[in-house]
Amino acid sequence: MTIPPPVRWGVLAPTARIARLAVLPALEASPKCEVVATASQSRGESYDQLLDDPEVEVVYIPLPNNLHAEWTMRAAAAGKHVLCEKPLACSADEARDMALACQKAGVLLMEAYMTPFHPRSAMVADVLRSGRLGSLRFGRTAFTGVLEPPDDHRWRPEMGGGALLDVGIYCVAPLLMAAARPPIGISAAAAVTGSTSAAGSPPPSSARSRHPSARPSSSSAPMPC
Repeated sequence: MTIPPPVRWGVLAPTARIARLAVLPALEASPKCEVVATASQSRGESYDQLLDDPEVEVVYIPLPNNLHAEWTMRAAAAGKHVLCEKPLACSADEARDMALACQKAGVLLMEAYMTPFHPRSAMVADVLRSGRLGSLRFGRTAFTGVLEPPDDHRWRPEMGGGALLDVGIYCVAPLLMAAARPPIGISAAAAVTGSTSAAGSPPPSSARSRHPSARPSSSSAPMPC
């Protein structure tokens, strides 16, 4: 049996926290992957030069959220497959444009959201599908954390900051999986505090959704300073 060669990766912004602590170590630990190029603007390196590198097959993009669409589409135009950090985009329109650009270029696009691939997620899905818990009546999710650096881009709305884009998927996706159907109604609320207003970022938020044959579900994604 012939073993295929490792997939050759290029990484934009390898100094990003998620790249340093999670994705780069995983790529380097896998015999199926090889990191052949990185480009960091903080080190004076060119993203375009990496995209032009014929050795690179796939580009990993852990840039601030507002740059995901631009560099995904530029990578697609260069013929590279893309693994883009979550959130994939800052809006549904951006996500559609990114998907269309990759489709036209004949390359794959994937969001770097690992939770669905975790064994625990598969176990929860199996339990829900089995009917052992009965019909879904109510669900609640929460994701909390502390974001201390005041200059972190996640505080800046113009860079796609805020709790909803950054960690909202961890709350919304499990509820959609459990309901196994799209909601028929959604409402949301936000609490504005002095600290978040001063920082200029979207405030901690919560949402409620209603699904057919089920009571409302709720989720919250606060990101206090």
